[in-house]
Amino acid sequence: MTTRDNDAGPTGRIERQKWIEENNPNVKWAFHNATIFRLFMEAQGCYVSGYYLASILAGVSFLEQSLAAEFHSRGIDEFRRASLPELAETARSFGCIWEPDLIEIKRIWGLRKPITHSRSAGHPDRIESRQFAETCPIDAILERDSRGVLTTLFHLTVNRLGFGIWSGQIPKNYGTRLVAVANARI
Repeated sequence: MTTRDNDAGPTGRIERQKWIEENNPNVKWAFHNATIFRLFMEAQGCYVSGYYLASILAGVSFLEQSLAAEFHSRGIDEFRRASLPELAETARSFGCIWEPDLIEIKRIWGLRKPITHSRSAGHPDRIESRQFAETCPIDAILERDSRGVLTTLFHLTVNRLGFGIWSGQIPKNYGTRLVAVANARI
């Protein structure tokens, strides 16, 4: 269990479960395979349990495998071993995602890198450096990151080809996140 989970007890889990229920559109999902579905579900379950790093990694893997499976279903196999940014760029060129989605996917990829690859002490991407810069607890930063990943997953699964079936629903907070991302890039 994370420190936050131990400190908050069941209340923290309940709050996170409520957040999932409020933000995850209640639609029927159509995924390419069982592994992709499991990644989608486990990203949420890890978040609820307070395992934010695992939630982020499962979410990134979900995005990567969903796009690779979509290209494979179209008979395009040269992207089987491509990174998420490469897959997202291609998805953008095919019209599967929009430019703000691409920016958000690249941001999420940036969250993954310091988790899976060593960084020198003091590197700005390290969670400790972010904690110092933002002057807030590591768990708060990771929870926010995990929520951002999940919000993007919910949006993409219901609104973009290759992730799920269009429902016409946009998860809460996704639009404000895209506006913030767009404004940050200007």
